[in-house]
Amino acid sequence: MQRAELDGGDRPMLAGQTALVTGGGRGLGRAICMALAREGANIVVVARTESEIERTARMVETDTGASALPLRCDAADESQVESAASQAIARFGTVDILVNNHGVIRGSPVWKTPIRDWDEVIAINLRGAFLFVRGLVPSMIERRRGVIVGVSSTAGLRGYQAPTAGAYVASKAGLIAFDQQLAESVRDFNIRVFTICPGPISDTGMGPGSPPVGQQPNPRYSTPEEIAAAVSFMVTSLPIGASGRVWDMHTPPYPTT
Repeated sequence: MQRAELDGGDRPMLAGQTALVTGGGRGLGRAICMALAREGANIVVVARTESEIERTARMVETDTGASALPLRCDAADESQVESAASQAIARFGTVDILVNNHGVIRGSPVWKTPIRDWDEVIAINLRGAFLFVRGLVPSMIERRRGVIVGVSSTAGLRGYQAPTAGAYVASKAGLIAFDQQLAESVRDFNIRVFTICPGPISDTGMGPGSPPVGQQPNPRYSTPEEIAAAVSFMVTSLPIGASGRVWDMHTPPYPTT
């Protein structure tokens, strides 16, 4: 497969580009930040916990030499997302890559889910993705270039065997549909949109509520680095013709480098 951008020899594939990664303070988000930084991208690390995003930013700069900007932001808060988008563009000039990786999970059967929990999960996981797209896609359209990756879940494809986490499953299924519609909406502007659906991941940092690994279709934990490598491959290598693809990371074939 041809790479989406030619690198001109040894020059890093994403040199001169900027990636904003939500949920970037730990676990999978941190691994994605590191993977894209190793390809040469500047990194905007976004999450709610300041100490975690600052640590990721230090790791990016120390381990890869890329520039990093930590921004504390609640993905469900419209004003905070608008501010984060503005600060990122002010610092780096553009945001070329958006990875919507943020998410929370609350474990309870649908019929026992408190309204407050349902609204919180949908607001963060789904509304938050919309807010970041709303804040960053207009500048991508102006430049006629950009990549958006939504981090969904195999739960968004087929649910969990255990009757828990109904709001989480609904939000992740919604993200898949949102990304697919977005892909069609921005295709003519040379903006690529992909969705990756991991199964169980070690060290996600999402907290309690996820069903045990034995209740998943393929009972194996992926590492954050494995999923991050797939995200990096999508960003650097998949062409516009592949835009809209949904990758089930628990059902081969996987996107690989």
